[in-house]
Amino acid sequence: ALLVSALTTADDCIRLWGDVSYACVCNATYCDDITPAELESLPSGQFRHYISDIQHYRLWRTTEDFKAETNNETSTAHFTLDLSKLYQEILGFGGAMTDSAALNIANLSAPAQELLLRSFFSSEGQEFTFIRTPMAASDFSVRHYVYDDVEGDVTLQNFSLVVEDLQFKIPYLKRAQELSSGKIKIFTAPWNVPDRIKEKKGTTLGPISEEFYQVWADYFVR
Repeated sequence: ALLVSALTTADDCIRLWGDVSYACVCNATYCDDITPAELESLPSGQFRHYISDIQHYRLWRTTEDFKAETNNETSTAHFTLDLSKLYQEILGFGGAMTDSAALNIANLSAPAQELLLRSFFSSEGQEFTFIRTPMAASDFSVRHYVYDDVEGDVTLQNFSLVVEDLQFKIPYLKRAQELSSGKIKIFTAPWNVPDRIKEKKGTTLGPISEEFYQVWADYFVR
């Protein structure tokens, strides 16, 4: 996922092929971008058309004209836009900042890191507005860890973030916020629970003993 970015034309893309399709590669000096789709930049009666497919296109952009309805028998689709009727609201789009994502970003050169983050979060790129990040370790971590698993520590005096947070995820999250002008919303969720407060020991998420409900709530607040 780290290699994919949005394009204005398919020819700009430096392609890396997988089994059935390709990703567009960023490097230290170049990363594909996309012109923001702003309604005011379009003349009346026109619309923007974007195409992506398996073989050729990645957000290939064209400008088309709305045409008056005809009796052409080949016309099979009709769209009616009624802006007075609103249904579900889309809050935004985004991705995940996991340990593996942050570690892979860290393996890039500083210029490549910057271009990659810009392609996801700035107005020059996809303008993601949501990031999900795990609370402690997940299945995208290279080791198992939690933030406080000291037996008997009900006040969480031993709670602390780890190197994956302080040196990797948090700096990239802060840079994403800067690139988006503060538009990013971050939410987090646990993939596992400290063994000491679970009914059954193990490295996966499991039922919490009732006596530790408050400790678990405080863990979230920390």
